[in-house]
Amino acid sequence: MDEYQPIFGREAELALIDELVYAWGERYFVTIAAPSGAGKTHLLTALRQRYQRGSYSRLPLLVTAILNLNTPHLHSPHNVGIQLARHINSSAFEPYLALFGNGNRTALALPTPTHTALARVRSQEVLQQTFQDCLSVVSANKRLIILIDSLDVLPPALVTTLWAFCQRFENTLVICAGQPSAAVQQWQQLLPPPEARSVTFTPLAEAARAAYLHYALEQQQRSLSVDVLRQLLWLSSDSPVLMNLAVRYAHAAPLADWLKQSRRRTTQASYSPTDYDEFARQVVATIIAPDTLASRLLRVLAEVAPLDLHMAAAVLNVPETALAEAFTLIQQHPAVRAFADNWIGLHEHVARVIRTELLPEYDPHGTQTKLMYERVANALNLRADKLAHHLLQVQQLATPQQGLLTAGDSCPTLSPEAHRLLHDEYWWLRLRQLAYTLAASHEAGMHLFQMLFTEATQGYSLTVRGELFAVLEPYRAQLDGPDHVLYNSAWIQHLEETGQYQQVRQQANLMLAEESLLPTAQVVTLIHLGHADVRLGFLDQAVANFERAIRLCRIHDLRIELVQALAGRAWAYRHQGRHTEALNDYLEAYQRSLNSQYWEQTAWVLIGISYINMQNADRQGAYESNRSALELAHRYQFRKVLGAAYANLGEIQVRFNEPTAALESFARALQIFEEQNDYHWIAIVRCGTAFAYQILQRFAEAHAELAWAGKYGAVSLRTRILYSQALVAWDQGQLEQARDFLLLCREMSREIGDQFHDYKSFADLIELAWEFGESELWKPFAQELDEAYAWRKGAEAMRLYGSCLRKIGDLAICAGEYDAALAAYEEGFPLIAEHEIHERYTIRSQMRQTNERILHCIPSKILSRLGRGLAVFWRSNSTLIAKYPEALLTFYLWEQAEHDTVLEVGAVSPPLGE
Repeated sequence: MDEYQPIFGREAELALIDELVYAWGERYFVTIAAPSGAGKTHLLTALRQRYQRGSYSRLPLLVTAILNLNTPHLHSPHNVGIQLARHINSSAFEPYLALFGNGNRTALALPTPTHTALARVRSQEVLQQTFQDCLSVVSANKRLIILIDSLDVLPPALVTTLWAFCQRFENTLVICAGQPSAAVQQWQQLLPPPEARSVTFTPLAEAARAAYLHYALEQQQRSLSVDVLRQLLWLSSDSPVLMNLAVRYAHAAPLADWLKQSRRRTTQASYSPTDYDEFARQVVATIIAPDTLASRLLRVLAEVAPLDLHMAAAVLNVPETALAEAFTLIQQHPAVRAFADNWIGLHEHVARVIRTELLPEYDPHGTQTKLMYERVANALNLRADKLAHHLLQVQQLATPQQGLLTAGDSCPTLSPEAHRLLHDEYWWLRLRQLAYTLAASHEAGMHLFQMLFTEATQGYSLTVRGELFAVLEPYRAQLDGPDHVLYNSAWIQHLEETGQYQQVRQQANLMLAEESLLPTAQVVTLIHLGHADVRLGFLDQAVANFERAIRLCRIHDLRIELVQALAGRAWAYRHQGRHTEALNDYLEAYQRSLNSQYWEQTAWVLIGISYINMQNADRQGAYESNRSALELAHRYQFRKVLGAAYANLGEIQVRFNEPTAALESFARALQIFEEQNDYHWIAIVRCGTAFAYQILQRFAEAHAELAWAGKYGAVSLRTRILYSQALVAWDQGQLEQARDFLLLCREMSREIGDQFHDYKSFADLIELAWEFGESELWKPFAQELDEAYAWRKGAEAMRLYGSCLRKIGDLAICAGEYDAALAAYEEGFPLIAEHEIHERYTIRSQMRQTNERILHCIPSKILSRLGRGLAVFWRSNSTLIAKYPEALLTFYLWEQAEHDTVLEVGAVSPPLGE
């Protein structure tokens, strides 16, 4: 057999590729788009052989083996990089491959040198830079020719991943082939126009087809009559696969009989399109006609591909030893495509003919096909279970560091990258299992869908959940009864957790309109609807939906759903600033979750309780509740809860003036949420990160975080974003801009019912009035405070009320309103003392700011009078004496204000933000 495959009739394409091969130092991408069987793989093979000849090229070239993307090992983004590295030069890419445990997908990788969260955040950068460094070593001395086949099979995310690697190439020509498809179109759109070239196969001239036909005869050592050769030339069109098969089986039945019957035709024009289709049918029928293991395997490959020996034996229900020889031989068959690691498939043209034309004859009722699907599903289930067991064993080796694993430490004995590969391989197996289970049995398929959806949800795999729905889509129109409800409930949950809140409202309202909907389904739908309402800013409607769900739960004794509904209403109350009501709901939900051993919801509730404790200035309570949530999340591998707990920890730390520690916690949370592109949670984390940057006076970074959150965050987050933008502008001395942000924040807060940020913005607008010298505004502020906010309860509301009174007192005293100021101070300072949080918001801090302000803005007689009045009041209040006894010294100095010198005590303004 000839060592090199010649290229027939593609002179123009070859000239283009030759020109690009010799463009040393340049980067080019050639895309070959052609139908199945048109000769794309043949051309890639011939190009590889052509440029590997040392005597042919004038340049030092490194030509890769063909990377066929239609292989089970490319279901993971990381595997794209691994396969590229292996195909280019495994030795040169050893540093990169070592990051994955030398690419061994089932062996334990080297321990990672550090388990810090920031290292996890930077791990992707390390991977990319290592790949780049290895690539630079190779391309510095050789021009790379990278050959990629079956581009059309890649999903959109992996097309983007492939481009992310390829755009790092230098001194490289990348030649990709695939059938016309969305993936190929996406790839071509990603390519920079100056570097992109497209090849579309035109029909081969008859001379080129004849040359290829004679080449096939020589390769297979066959001889055919002139009449038969003429028929094959006319009927096989531009398909090298069909030519090879026709040459090989021209003497066999039924192809030989059909050719004999049609031999009377003397011109190509005498054949109709139907004749071409029938010719292809006869060719393929001939290769699967014998009742042998090989022919049975070919029939199986038309429906189930790719397969390895183990899977093939399971589907055919024969021992691997009995199939091994046939499996090896069939890899050389012209209809078979061999992939890496002994996986095989069929050329799509051949598989399509078998599926649509021939299998109905072999299995008219579909019973054998369904049995085959069951065997495939069982084999996939066994393989997935084995991998899951391996992952569990590795996980059990995990040793928590300092009591808690970090976000990236799913298993310390396995690098994060290697763990991701195993995770992706596991879900690839499960998705295939679902597809074949659905094909075999609708009932079994829906049961498996429910199990896998729950597993993916608990494992926080939003991408996997989307793929589950894609597998189920062809069967959706057939769903009715409980299966219809199951699908809709799962779909609404998926829409909610992927940020599609308007669609949630539409789908949920449609579902609730169904009269036959059972109470459990009603409650679950109402809970998802409530969550969407919160994120869209319909807070009152959210509370109403959660209350309706709670009533149904109590009526029908739905215990687990009641926990979810109570936690949902508490969450809505939090957004309204109704922290007391929120805490009551959280506490009931907590007790009920413990009774039900509903540990995931227990962890969520603990995070909520921690948040309320933080708002109530209970630092220890906030930390302890959150730590318990973290421990549950680690113990049961609740990834989303883990991210939320780290995000909440960051909020606590930044609230209690620990911005550096907060950034570490936010980084841990961000890594988890970015893995799933969970924009809602990413936006929340970025808001918290912005607050930490503000405290650290890293204003440019704070602005960037808030801008991202504003662009991608939910509506309910916008009030917080506006408030944070106001504080950042204020700290930068941009007071007018700060006021504009606060006014916008108040407007939106009132529009969506966010009492919390409405109140906070009001308090800071009073503060800004001082900065602008608008002391005369004390009266309208006092009136609005009394009318709009005095009725609000809870520690945060009382602290804000006291702070507002103190600020109004500052304005009033500078406006000469002694009695109003004294009354405001006497009411405000005790509230501040009772509900103080930490150094920035203590009675000391507030008192010092007032002292700094009024020393130089009011007459000494009024200051002296104020000092006497407050001293009397202070002595009468034991809490104030205990919290800040030094205030009496300040008041004494005020009393002495009529003297020439007044001592300024601790004139330090607190940072902004109540």
